[in-house]
Amino acid sequence: MANYDVTIDVTTVPISYSYTDEKSGELQSAYRLPVAGKDTVSWRVKIADSNPHCLTIVFTSATPLADAENGRPVFTVLGTESEGTGGEINALIDAEASGTFEYNVVVFDRKTKKRYMDDPRIIVGTGGITAAAQIREVLRELKGIERSDPTLTKKINSIKRRLENVINELE
Repeated sequence: MANYDVTIDVTTVPISYSYTDEKSGELQSAYRLPVAGKDTVSWRVKIADSNPHCLTIVFTSATPLADAENGRPVFTVLGTESEGTGGEINALIDAEASGTFEYNVVVFDRKTKKRYMDDPRIIVGTGGITAAAQIREVLRELKGIERSDPTLTKKINSIKRRLENVINELE
């Protein structure tokens, strides 16, 4: 069982998600978070000036989360920095879960009244996705990053070409 302490950084465009790998100590992207059954996930927010905020995580169609006490599915978790946890919210991955689960993140900055929204994913096991399909998903994410910061086009195109070559080798 692993523990993933995910930081949702709303000070970046686009919003970024990261965690520190327990084994290597390296910072990893958590936009597509690979987990296993019985792992735990914690989310915390990095926000400008440490403003008071609320965080809500919502799984709309299916959820990999389970209530630790009774095993029932959990579709929504929420928290605020005023609850004594620093705004961190925790969840347990259901031991029987398998697949890719999109969820919605909503952060509300209570000082500026600004909302930050995004839709990352949790992938339990392989998520039923082939390596080539996973790379195509990354290519779609790169297009979104390129749209938000056109100055990265040259670097992103280089990465896209390398990934497309990997897809060709896999197929």
